[in-house]
Amino acid sequence: MYIPSSIVGMLLILLGCWALIPPVASAVDADVTEFSAGRAIEHVENIAVRPHAMGSDALPEVRRYLVDELAELGLASELQTGEAPDYFGQPGRTVPVVNVLARVPGSSSGGAIVLMAHYDTDPGTPGANDNGTAVAAVLETARALLAGPVLDNDVVLLFTDGEEPAPRFGSSTFVERHPWMTEISLVFNFEAIGGSGPSLLIDVGGPDRSMIDQYAAAVPHPAAFSFVTELSRLIGGSITDFSQFRDVGVAGFDFAYMHGSPIYHTAADNVDSVGLRSLQHHGSTALALTKHFGAMDLDESTDAGDVVFFTVGGSWVVRYSTALAAVLAVVVVVGFAGLHIAGRDVGSFRQLLSSAWSVFLAVAAGSLAASLAWWVLTSVRRTPSVGESYLYLVALLLAGIFVFLGLVRRAERRSERDFERGALLVWVVFAVLTGFALPGMSYLFLWPALLGLIVATASDPSSRSGRFVGGLAVALPAAVVMIPAMDFFFQAAQPRPGNPGSQLVYLVAITVFLGLLVVALLRPFWTPSRVSAQ
Repeated sequence: MYIPSSIVGMLLILLGCWALIPPVASAVDADVTEFSAGRAIEHVENIAVRPHAMGSDALPEVRRYLVDELAELGLASELQTGEAPDYFGQPGRTVPVVNVLARVPGSSSGGAIVLMAHYDTDPGTPGANDNGTAVAAVLETARALLAGPVLDNDVVLLFTDGEEPAPRFGSSTFVERHPWMTEISLVFNFEAIGGSGPSLLIDVGGPDRSMIDQYAAAVPHPAAFSFVTELSRLIGGSITDFSQFRDVGVAGFDFAYMHGSPIYHTAADNVDSVGLRSLQHHGSTALALTKHFGAMDLDESTDAGDVVFFTVGGSWVVRYSTALAAVLAVVVVVGFAGLHIAGRDVGSFRQLLSSAWSVFLAVAAGSLAASLAWWVLTSVRRTPSVGESYLYLVALLLAGIFVFLGLVRRAERRSERDFERGALLVWVVFAVLTGFALPGMSYLFLWPALLGLIVATASDPSSRSGRFVGGLAVALPAAVVMIPAMDFFFQAAQPRPGNPGSQLVYLVAITVFLGLLVVALLRPFWTPSRVSAQ
């Protein structure tokens, strides 16, 4: 039975998006041992009443709320006080920095796990998402833990003050001065710079392979991609409280959700902007990880080196060693060389390089045109909603495709070169470069390139069914690996009027660039007349 390619395309897009969909929020009456966003949102409503920045008059009110809620759970609070410059107020003055701590004792602790969230905000926002939901997630996780069996290891609840200024005063105070620090084996930190989206793994500390293996075994709805953690390491790690622990060798995970980030550090970051599914994802991840590691010997390490990983279908984390990524890069090069040698009718290697360069320039031109349009749009429309921004993304991709196809077709009319094989060579080059230099990113290019090579070698481009099956085989890995990457870069490219220093609108060029690479790879399957002779 013939299935329209448009339907297949939509199904592939949904498959690629699957890993980005947070779990359904649990209601208030969920089992007491489970995390419930319905219960946790009540904490957000009480915390995010008004801005409560470090040193402000409003912050002690939130601190009292935390102490009272911990007492309701039967936990004694400790206030750790430090001092910091009055970052948001009077120059030359200092203000107190007060961390709120509590400890859930384990039965036979060989170490302690920290659940961390900062409770201060930027002066311009009530901070329902940044960072009220994380505070609520830690409180509700603690309640669920206390309602269940006692864990082997201790759990420390750490609510830090002074995270918003760059020095991260509260977490630094804990790491440098608190006596519990010598017992800390793991830390899980939670953040947000938007109002929705998955609780994404941003950074990893500790032995890479074993940490990711444990994450994959514990978390019911993983959202982890090694290109994100690779980027994080390139820029020196995530710039959150987590970095203070990671930099002194404490293992752990840093999580954040980031859809709808134009509300970041603005008055619009209120309770109404909170996505309950994102809150649920934060909390269910925190609870699952704490239970999993809480029953483990935290001194054990079974690391097997660095790892490439990515989530497929919302529940499966594919992972393999970076050494295998390098081997696959070599396989791709050898396979492409063999394909070219076997197909001498497609022209010389010099012509192939010229075709690849033409395709690359067309992709770059389409990306540049789209990014210029985005720059103009974001200078006018500073706070687009999530749905609105995705409509813009569709328009940007269509504009980029129009430019790309126009340039490639123009070049084809003037040349007999094999542009389809040239497009595949572009993918091969990116696969090789990342496979050796940036292995965490390599899977974005390796798997589509590898399937592209197999299809180019084995499929029959002269038949409708051959093109359909071949196109599907190539589009499947491209959709699964590229859509989360495109989404990440597009979210990073959002305008953020509340914090202009964090907006990277030019990153939309990478978003469109990745999309156009996929278009270049799949183009032969919808333009059969251009398919090279095999």
